[in-house]
Amino acid sequence: AYTWSKNIANPLAGQIIQTVIDPIHFARSGDVGGLTGALGGVGGNAYQNPDNIRADRALALNDMPQMLNITPTYELPFGLGKPFLNQKGPLNAILGNWRLMGTFNAESGVPLSITGPCDGLQSEIGVCRPNLVGNPRAVPGGQNINDWINAAAFTPSFGTNQSFWAHPNPTASNWWQFGDAGERLSGLRSPGFWGLDASLGKQFHVSETKYLDFRWEVFNALNHQNPGMPNLGYCLPPNTDGSTDLVHQAGCSFGRITNVQTDPRAMEFALKFLW
Repeated sequence: AYTWSKNIANPLAGQIIQTVIDPIHFARSGDVGGLTGALGGVGGNAYQNPDNIRADRALALNDMPQMLNITPTYELPFGLGKPFLNQKGPLNAILGNWRLMGTFNAESGVPLSITGPCDGLQSEIGVCRPNLVGNPRAVPGGQNINDWINAAAFTPSFGTNQSFWAHPNPTASNWWQFGDAGERLSGLRSPGFWGLDASLGKQFHVSETKYLDFRWEVFNALNHQNPGMPNLGYCLPPNTDGSTDLVHQAGCSFGRITNVQTDPRAMEFALKFLW
């Protein structure tokens, strides 16, 4: 099954969307696992300008334009009616008619919402966005978990004057500006997701209508790690002399991925009796 889609929403739908991405993992302590991993900061659930709500119409939080699902089933060639061990008896009862099943899922990442740093107007409203001035994916050397977002693609809403960054003037007009980066950026997405679950099963018949169904199920069978969300709070590292301001911040980790969206491999054995 392959799906090619596009989902557009406004900020008021964001809180609803958060619960339909993966409510089981999202509710878990730490928000680790599921399709989009740690969701903190990705929602953007408020209008920036209440007088121009159309400006915040954007791709939805759960917009994943491409999704592929493959579910194969393979009957092992052993047992009665198969190429090998094609006979009744104890070996057929133990080794015959096993099935190997799998579920492969691959999906695009979700669009990201960049926040901060705040100016006076944004602090009052509670929605802080920078200006978008370049390609956020154009990371020198390519996107990686330590540098997923091109910081040079953004500037603060209050301009590029670094003297102002260090000494903001609340009476200046540029201290009261909206950022133009938008609610969520179609040109910037989280890492994609792919995973494989598998199971090996067999039915042990007691009679024609009564049987035991045994399965060995493995989730994330390849133990593949999908990187999670990058840090979405726009900032720059401290200046060369170690000084900080509204944009240059100590401990800045903008664009760095420090979480995963995939649970480690887990397995279980299941036995059911059907009659």
